[in-house]
Amino acid sequence: MVTSTSAQLQPLMDVTVRRLSEYLEEVLIPLKEKERDCLTIISKWGCDGSQQSQFKRKSVSDIDSNSSIFQSCFVPLQLVSGDKNEKVLWNNPTPSSPRFCRPIRFCFIKETNDVTEEEITHLKSAFTSLVPTEVDLGGTKLLIKHKFIMTMVDGKVYE
Repeated sequence: MVTSTSAQLQPLMDVTVRRLSEYLEEVLIPLKEKERDCLTIISKWGCDGSQQSQFKRKSVSDIDSNSSIFQSCFVPLQLVSGDKNEKVLWNNPTPSSPRFCRPIRFCFIKETNDVTEEEITHLKSAFTSLVPTEVDLGGTKLLIKHKFIMTMVDGKVYE
């Protein structure tokens, strides 16, 4: 049994988009209806593992060890409007900073090709099942779609 925790992706996306929309209220409310109907948040995502010296307690087995951790996360990059994403409404000012990093899942397990492939398959499936996030900004209704690009990878991951 692997020790892990995860966030449900739909609520995580919904709260991320709602908070960003509230922050961008001055930009979003004046949009024309046509522009409001085709909003998309573009996010990068990926997964990676790391090893460390075991913290505090020693476990009996390697399976329950906290010396290896594997994590998946996403970072919102842009909020765009238009069928071809032609109007950028917001750009993440620090896309490489942990400031906007949203952890999805992490487990105490050693990174292997199988673990990585399983996580990528799991997340791709989860991304396709997402529905657009509905946002109400003082009577102005927005429907924001989600687009994910797998760019947070290291040299061990090949797609």
